[in-house]
Amino acid sequence: MNNKEIKLEIIKVAKKLYDRQMVNTNEGNVSIRNGDYVYITPSQVCKDELTEEMICVTDLEGNKLDGTLKPSSEIALHLHIYKLRPDVKGIVHSHAPHSTAFAIARKPIVSKAYTEMIYLYDKIPVVDYGAPSTPEIYKDVKTYIYQTDAFLLANHGLVTVGKTLKDAYLLTESVESIARTLLYTRLLGGEYPLTQPDLEFLYNARKSQLDKDPITP
Repeated sequence: MNNKEIKLEIIKVAKKLYDRQMVNTNEGNVSIRNGDYVYITPSQVCKDELTEEMICVTDLEGNKLDGTLKPSSEIALHLHIYKLRPDVKGIVHSHAPHSTAFAIARKPIVSKAYTEMIYLYDKIPVVDYGAPSTPEIYKDVKTYIYQTDAFLLANHGLVTVGKTLKDAYLLTESVESIARTLLYTRLLGGEYPLTQPDLEFLYNARKSQLDKDPITP
């Protein structure tokens, strides 16, 4: 993608997040890595009001190269992930309400009953709390970033990564849907757990078909 296409893709995804109520007003941030450059949404701008000139461009050290506004206050989180995972080219940080409820409760999104959840993700872990907009926010990211493309920031929100920004966004939708379903299920009295043989079947399928191990710790 060229410069214009990257900026338009970021705007498209940011507006989807806003329209689907996975961010409100000034929340969340979206970025794309293109070589040694990072394109990211600006700080304190509603995701429904973004324009091309507002999208910030920085190098991998966070030095601003383009854009009329200040980069997102969470740019350090994005840069940290890009450095740890060179395969990642897109990142979405949202405050999707059901996922964020788990984050605020500091509870991983996990189930012994939801087959798709078990097969696709095993669990969505929670990284240790760090103050927003400081290096502390990403201090624990390395614990899980090599095992999963989705994790919760304790007391904060959801982060998803992908080989493209579209992949990261679709993962956000998926995780939020699972979180919503599990919360509804627990309002009904909780999940009906699968048997151990059924769980083992799903974990074996996850390993053989997706080449993914259970997430630890």
